[in-house]
Amino acid sequence: MTSPISFAPMADAAPPRQRVIAHAQTEARLIFRVGEQILVSVLIPIAVLVAGTVWGDRLGLTLADVAPSVLALVVWSTALTSLAITTGFERRHGILERLAVTPLGRGGLLAGKALAITAVAVVEMVLVALVAIVIGWRPQPDLVQWLVVAVTLPLAAVAFASLALSMAGRLQPEIIIGLVNVIYLAGMAGGGIIWPLDELPSWLSPIIGALPTAALGEALRHWSTGGVTWWTIPVAAVWAAGGLAVAKRLFRWTA
Repeated sequence: MTSPISFAPMADAAPPRQRVIAHAQTEARLIFRVGEQILVSVLIPIAVLVAGTVWGDRLGLTLADVAPSVLALVVWSTALTSLAITTGFERRHGILERLAVTPLGRGGLLAGKALAITAVAVVEMVLVALVAIVIGWRPQPDLVQWLVVAVTLPLAAVAFASLALSMAGRLQPEIIIGLVNVIYLAGMAGGGIIWPLDELPSWLSPIIGALPTAALGEALRHWSTGGVTWWTIPVAAVWAAGGLAVAKRLFRWTA
């Protein structure tokens, strides 16, 4: 005889790790389904990469400068624009407050978002890096700079994500879309992501160099050319710590 089917709910939720991973997978799938996200995080960086390869010599930039700059642009795009816009709409529609009271919890929700953004950024960076290698990019990283990048990159991403959550937790989605695109373009054009600091006027270089965007850009550019940039770690760390403090204060779960 077959045992009767029970429709009683499970007594226990899935383990915390399993819940976070499941939510991260959902977040990542949603990000990849948004055409605007692919445009901003993959197609625009590839377009910048190709344009830099064709016209970079006229500006004094080589592929060794352009390719790592574009990788920094990918991180900037994913950690800022994608997170800010999606989280803003989730807050408006009550998704955040509903998920926060499930077994996933607020901590699990944020951990899942962080894991998803990390996975998406890694995939996008690999795609852009492969295109750069096909074009002719041959990075020559110093062993020490591997460590510098391994620390600077996640700290910069935290700083970018903190800015995204600060906006998403306070502003209406329509305002977020406009504001985040302005910030994105400003960081790309004048924040040290694309343009190396040594190409800037001497009075402007230290000002731009104090930004987390420049810290990430310089760390990756020196990784590409064999240089070492210890200073990028404290710059990114200060912005990450400050950004987390501001996001914790400003972020709201309800609309």
